[in-house]
Order: sequence, then C-alpha cells, then structure tokens
Amino acid sequence: MRPWQVGTLVATYYATSMLSSCLTKLLLVEFPFPLSVSLVQQLVASAGSTVEHSRRTGSWHGLRQWRSVTPVAGALVVAGVSYRVSLVYSPVSFAQAIKTLQPLFATALSRSLLKEQSSRGRLASLALLVVGVATATATEIAFSAVGFAAALLSGFAQALQMVLTKRLLLVGHILRMELFAAVALYTLLLLTPCWLVLDGPRLLSAEAVLRGSMGGGAVALLMLLTSLCAFANQWLGFAVLCALASPVSTAVVSTFKRVVVIVASVLWFQTPITLMHACGVGAAVVAVSMLQSGSSRALSTRTPLLPRVASEAKCGPGRAV
Repeated sequence: MRPWQVGTLVATYYATSMLSSCLTKLLLVEFPFPLSVSLVQQLVASAGSTVEHSRRTGSWHGLRQWRSVTPVAGALVVAGVSYRVSLVYSPVSFAQAIKTLQPLFATALSRSLLKEQSSRGRLASLALLVVGVATATATEIAFSAVGFAAALLSGFAQALQMVLTKRLLLVGHILRMELFAAVALYTLLLLTPCWLVLDGPRLLSAEAVLRGSMGGGAVALLMLLTSLCAFANQWLGFAVLCALASPVSTAVVSTFKRVVVIVASVLWFQTPITLMHACGVGAAVVAVSMLQSGSSRALSTRTPLLPRVASEAKCGPGRAV
C-alpha cells in the first residue's frame, strides 16, 4: 500500500472514531437510554460481523465454545454499556481520559490470569498514567461521580475482555475472526434480555423518552448513523493494523487517535477545560504511548510468533469501545 493510501486510511479511521464518540454523546443527550443505544449498535456490529465471517470462511466452530466465549461477551457488554452511561453524565473528553487507565487494569489482570511479569519501565509508565488521570479528574470542571465510576468500570471491563480474548487466542483452538464474530453474537444475546427488563418496558409503554429538541425520526436516523460509524471504526482499525508494517507505528496511530477524539470532542461540544486538566490528560496520553511502544517492541522481537500473528490478522479485526 502506498504512503498516501495509508495516510488516507488512517485519516478515515480517525474521522470514524471521532464521529462514533461525538455522535453517540449527541444521541444520548437527546435519548438518555445507554442500554438501548448499546443494543442497536451491537445489532449492527453483529450483522456486519456475521456477513463478513460467512463470506470469508463460513465456519461457526466458535459458537459451540459458549463456555469460553460467554465471559468475553459479558465483559464486552459491561464495557460498552458503562461507557455509554459515562457519556450521559460526563463529557467525551473526560470519559476518554479516564479510559486511559485501561493499561493499568490490563497489567494487573495479565499478572493474575496470564502470569505475565512487568518491567520497571512499564511500572514507571503506569505511575505516570495514574498521576495524569488523577490530575485530570481533580481539575475536571463538569465532574460527575456517576460518569467517573462508569468510565472507570468501562476501562476495567474492556481490559478484562482483552485479556480473556488473548488467553483464548493463545490456546489456538479458535481463529480471531471466528472468535470476534461469535463474541458479537453472544454479546447481542446477553444484551437483549437486559434491554427487555430495563429499557424495554419504558420504551414500549410510549412514555416521553426524548430529552432534547429532536423528533423521533431524527433520533432514529442519528441512532443508525452512530451504529454504522461504530462498525466502520472497528473495521478501519483492523485495516490500519494490516497496513502498517511496524507494531510501533500501529501503537503511535492508536495513541494519537485518542488525542484526536479528545480534542475533537472539546471543540465539538465547546467543553471548558483548565490548563492543569489539559496537562493531566497530556501526561496520561504520553504514559499510554510509552506503554504501547514498549509492548509493541517486545512483540516485534518474538520472531517465532510472527507467522501466527500474521495469519490471524488476516482473519478478523480487533474491537474497541
């Protein structure tokens, strides 16, 4: 792939990431039902994953491994719903800043579940990450305890989902594309009964559910648009991973994407911030960049695993909330 094509791909990836977060926030302002929003977005993601997986392989061995796949899907449900709850109570920039704590949770979970050791450099980066997030939290003008707790829970659940996914892939009995397609379907199955118990009765009883000035048709259109943007962002993230030869380059792109989302959301919603808050967010982003670069360099030195990683990368995308 030529450099200008890679640049266009990355730019489109950033655009869908920004649109997915900002449009979801705008939708939740008008329609404050995060569980319903998560259900519709997951429905689109499940449909897209199913069609693409059927087109590529047609094997559904992963669906029969429900004991292994269900915990991953459960973690994804908690991560997705809690992030959308955080957007109801907090700005996008603050929720994204709190979610930078995900590597801290991933390190702890990898230590307990995968028995992975952490270097001194990684521990130092985690310390900088905690300081940065603490500064951003203490100086957040529109601080909400509910939004903070929901974003924190989302970061933990997403880290748990990534660690459980990694453990399944290391076993080698299921390919990445097959696993993510199965997880998408099981996530939808877990979300549906939750929606029927919590959001369904209120929506089906024709209660007044719209908080803003938009009509029902506009909200439905916005719901569809956010769902398509979220699904497109997942697939573009996979395409970027395949297009970049260096793992370090992929880590830099991923870190800068978070910066783009934070800055874009601040400008979009005109979120007031202080200098100390910006410094705290900046420190957290730098810490995450150090962690990702260190992990990517470690991965690139493991030459025996490279053929397997390359073959799995062709099978399917990663997921993000």
